[in-house]
Amino acid sequence: MPKASPQWIAERILLEGSQRKRVTVRLGQPEKISDLEWRSVVEIVRGKRRETEFVYGIDAFQSLTIAIEFIGYELDKGGRQITWEGGGPGDTGFPMYFPDVFGRQFSLKLRRIIGVEKQRFLLTGRRRKKSTKKP
Repeated sequence: MPKASPQWIAERILLEGSQRKRVTVRLGQPEKISDLEWRSVVEIVRGKRRETEFVYGIDAFQSLTIAIEFIGYELDKGGRQITWEGGGPGDTGFPMYFPDVFGRQFSLKLRRIIGVEKQRFLLTGRRRKKSTKKP
């Protein structure tokens, strides 16, 4: 029986390196494997090379969340500068998520630390912006 083609729910075009080679990333709709197992398919196309991976979770949300983090990891691991249209150099636009496998308290601690750093960054940016304005 032929394998069904994935139903893509998202696609992003990125550019790699100074030659601006095209990298296409696709994310497939999660599919239920069993009561406690879902999977999402990820495809990364670089030139003629096509990589396809399945990412698993206990529900559709987890499989999508892990798939998005997996994409970011895969794009960053080669050390090449891959950039999406909405980001600065080397920004793929695929964020890192907080692991929940270490327990709720650990996740909350990470969120607080990052929240504090984000506020510092925003306040510093505002101060810089004010100081660069001409009177």
